[in-house]
Amino acid sequence: MQVKPQLLDRCFQVMSNWVELARHTVRADMPEFEMLQLFRAFRLTGVTTDDMAANLTTLGKLFKLNTANLMAQFHDYRPMAKTWADQGMETEDAWRRALADVRARPRALSVHPYHDLSQILARYVAWGGSTTGIERVFSKANMVSHSARGDVSEHRQSDEVLLLQPCPHDDDVCILAQEEWARMSGPPRTSTISQRLHKGLPQEKQVNPHSEAQFIKRRRVEVSTAASSSSVNAADATQPQGRVVGMGGWQD
Repeated sequence: MQVKPQLLDRCFQVMSNWVELARHTVRADMPEFEMLQLFRAFRLTGVTTDDMAANLTTLGKLFKLNTANLMAQFHDYRPMAKTWADQGMETEDAWRRALADVRARPRALSVHPYHDLSQILARYVAWGGSTTGIERVFSKANMVSHSARGDVSEHRQSDEVLLLQPCPHDDDVCILAQEEWARMSGPPRTSTISQRLHKGLPQEKQVNPHSEAQFIKRRRVEVSTAASSSSVNAADATQPQGRVVGMGGWQD
């Protein structure tokens, strides 16, 4: 079925009203929105463009800075920041690292000034309004907590979301976790025999009936036997059941 042009025109007219309403809402709730969009100039993907230069010029005028100096410092520091960004560093961290590298060398300050650029970068870092970080956390939480897990309490869910959040000190946290585990559970068990004696004769493999491998083996046999004698429809059994969170739901 082909959509008629008259219907398309009517839909576009309705959408244009919504777009204008959204624009007015943004201007009323956040008058500085258009100014925040100018900070796109500090993106470190690709090469510099005329749009970046125009955005920087406007930012320089808004903050009463020398736009010529700002542009010169931007083109001087951008390759340094892009080097760090290409190595996997976040954009804001890459710009900070570029300035920190120069500050660590007092003699380089005369060759690479950054007074005007630093004032814009300070606002770029402080005024960042991106929500991509929290969106990624919720996406991870949605993947981890799904209907197949069944009953999950609100407290447990909160702990998992907290652990999923990116932390710049993950290595330190892992070391502390190892120390806490050793404190609670004791040191790992060490063998008192340095070398096993072997007579050179064939040895029968000793099977521990209480081992995890034997438990899994017995369990598979039990499940297979029960499944073969069951009258439940496999297609119905694979359908996810309704999820009930906690004893009384999220809120008792």
